[in-house]
Amino acid sequence: MRKLLKIEWQKIKTYKTFWLVISLYFVFLLSGIMLAELIFNAMIDDLSKNSPFPLPHVSFYTFPDIWHNITYFASIRFVVIFPAVLVIILVCNEFSFKTSRQNILNGLSRTDFVTSKLILVTVLSFFILLVIMISSLILGIIHTDEITVQSFFHKFEFLGGFFIQMLTLLVFSLFIAFMIRSTALSIAVFTFYVIIMEPILVMILKIPNFQPNTVGRYFPINNALNIVEYPSVTGLIKTLGFRLQENVVFQDIFLSIGYTLLFCFLIYFSMRKRDI
Repeated sequence: MRKLLKIEWQKIKTYKTFWLVISLYFVFLLSGIMLAELIFNAMIDDLSKNSPFPLPHVSFYTFPDIWHNITYFASIRFVVIFPAVLVIILVCNEFSFKTSRQNILNGLSRTDFVTSKLILVTVLSFFILLVIMISSLILGIIHTDEITVQSFFHKFEFLGGFFIQMLTLLVFSLFIAFMIRSTALSIAVFTFYVIIMEPILVMILKIPNFQPNTVGRYFPINNALNIVEYPSVTGLIKTLGFRLQENVVFQDIFLSIGYTLLFCFLIYFSMRKRDI
């Protein structure tokens, strides 16, 4: 495993596109997180003007809700495609520039080649989780007046859910890249499916009397994103009297793991059967 990780590191450490895309991703992500509360409360102020009673402001950055809220903002469809596109570029370049063939001629097996990519997406998922965790920790300490052990670790499960969510998405992008092997076409197919096709299908399946409303939850990307489905807006929820997500649904976790294993199997199977 260490050898495979070292091989991947040698490929990306001087690859400027990788560092540019990952830097832009974190800049957009952290900027969005910092502005989220300001934008949301501005929207509440506008709604309050036409409301019979004033709506309370929300605080996204206090413990324990911060673990829930930051992972929610980090898992919005338009945000998560950045690291997924990066994975597609890295894998498709292997086929375009024949480095995959060269690796195998140099003694790397096809299984090792696929395993090295799975290690890469796992490490990338963990690195993104680490950045989210450190950012949440800093913001939480700054904005929370009194921190207790219970408030600190409550909703900590959303971090684990976010890791599974990100891993599922990146393995899916890896699957698309291995199946198509063309950078432009892989990005187009992935983006079309994640941003357009699946949301439209989910919306159609929610039409009354057409299909059961729960069918859309079982689509691979929608299921992964449902792990952290809504932000936590405690004060607003109490005022309006409705409930949103309060914890991670482990059914979504297990199904995402199942999809991840399925995509891994299909990648290994395809790599064994197709020409390099």
